[in-house]
Amino acid sequence: MVMQVEPPSLQEGVGQDFFQESDGSDPWSALEDQAGRRRRLLEVTGVVWIAMTLLLAGVAIVGFPHRSRDSRTAASQAAAVEMQNRANLRAMKVGCPAIPSTRLRRPQFVAPIQVISAGLRYEATVLTTAGTFRIALAPSLAPRTVNSFVFLADLGYFNCNTFDRVVSGGYDLTGDPTGTGIGSPGYTLPAEKPWRSADPKSQYPIGSVALANTGLLDGGGSQWFVVTGPKGSSLPNSYSLFGHVISGMATLRLVNREGSESGKPAVTQRILSVTIQSRPV
Repeated sequence: MVMQVEPPSLQEGVGQDFFQESDGSDPWSALEDQAGRRRRLLEVTGVVWIAMTLLLAGVAIVGFPHRSRDSRTAASQAAAVEMQNRANLRAMKVGCPAIPSTRLRRPQFVAPIQVISAGLRYEATVLTTAGTFRIALAPSLAPRTVNSFVFLADLGYFNCNTFDRVVSGGYDLTGDPTGTGIGSPGYTLPAEKPWRSADPKSQYPIGSVALANTGLLDGGGSQWFVVTGPKGSSLPNSYSLFGHVISGMATLRLVNREGSESGKPAVTQRILSVTIQSRPV
């Protein structure tokens, strides 16, 4: 900063005429004045140069990364908005609500009668706003869970359901028509727990499809998840394992890429339909 100094007051007994008459009349005084002006100019220029150098250095060190981070954040947010808009358009084309958080109205049921046959092998094709994946169902591991899943899928219960909980590097959860985490088909299922794995980190291998529950022994309902990473693989064997993904893991990874540590996704993808296919064993 260049400080401004007030000029000294005139000495007592010295008139203003002295300065007017002496100005430029003495060559030595004139040269000294010029030299003084040059020194002051150089001093001012030097201070300004230093100040500008520090300012530019501060911008280079502090400003650019902040702007870069802001720009990346803005770009990421813009990409998420664009992805969400595309997902919403795909969902609306099949009759889903425009807003993903809209609670879907579904009837409440009693526990279903047997709808699957022991002599058939079952698969499910799941069409989503992010793509398609296929599940090989495993009634030998969890017969009541598979029976319930096929029952609800055939009724269109999962259509327009959101992936409302997506844990990064963990799992993609869906099956709750309310999107609140507390939705239920009206009945509960007993836990059909898999055997405890010798390696806790691979209790549910990537691609496993399991039924979520409330933590109670008979706390299963319609909410199910697909394991997409190590956080899901190392879950305790408390969840009914009723299938595994046989194709389309890229779709599930795309869903998971927009997840978070808390489970709240930046982009909410939805199920458009679940179609069950069966064939002889």
